[in-house]
Amino acid sequence: MDVVLINSSNNGINHLTVDSQMKRVTDMLPLGVCYLATELEMEGFEVRVLDMVVLDENEFKEALKELVEDPPGCIGISSSTLSYVSAMEVATFFKDKLGPDYPVFMGGYHVTFEYEETLKSNMVDVVIRGEGEEVIGRVVDILRNHKSKSFLCDIPGLSFLKDGEVYSTSPDILRVKDLDRLPIPKRNYFKSELYRNKGTIISSRGCVAKCQFCAAGAFGAIRTRSAENVSDEIEILYNNGIKNI
Repeated sequence: MDVVLINSSNNGINHLTVDSQMKRVTDMLPLGVCYLATELEMEGFEVRVLDMVVLDENEFKEALKELVEDPPGCIGISSSTLSYVSAMEVATFFKDKLGPDYPVFMGGYHVTFEYEETLKSNMVDVVIRGEGEEVIGRVVDILRNHKSKSFLCDIPGLSFLKDGEVYSTSPDILRVKDLDRLPIPKRNYFKSELYRNKGTIISSRGCVAKCQFCAAGAFGAIRTRSAENVSDEIEILYNNGIKNI
């Protein structure tokens, strides 16, 4: 396995022992992680996805045990502000079990803006700032093959420690300009019965507003997918038995 992507959970104080009943009320598949996993798969990587939100305590601990016994090339963790504590617990778990040199990278809204705190913990090797589809394959290739961090300097939108200092490549935030170029996200990484709404679609990214409590506007102006591209995704969902979009 080249990489395992983990969607961290929002719930509880100790996120690794959260009440499983609370986790099961989730609505939607984590499409952001689906996009990244699909991109990696299209580039030829072997990828697995774990969604902490719908795994109960025993299921998640068993999954972690399997990953320690047969580690993938690297681990990627998605973090929002609400799930940051959980994400760091997972990163720390793998560093403790597999050693400080085991490669862990992180992305998501929270670490895009608070990457220095994350990196200085020494539990995360690389932060992808913004929308990572166009760079994640190169990051995984470098980390899983334990290449020199100097190779990361040529990849846009990254932050990492270099000679003990936080080093960032430009731009500040990665934004995919042409959303139609992204592969339609696969949903077969998850058990669909665990989700209430299976037919969710992201038809645009960004926001015109600049609300202080929301990161969407900071990720840039609205970019939309074409009607044809969205209808292609609807057709795929319909052919897979999903009738509610």
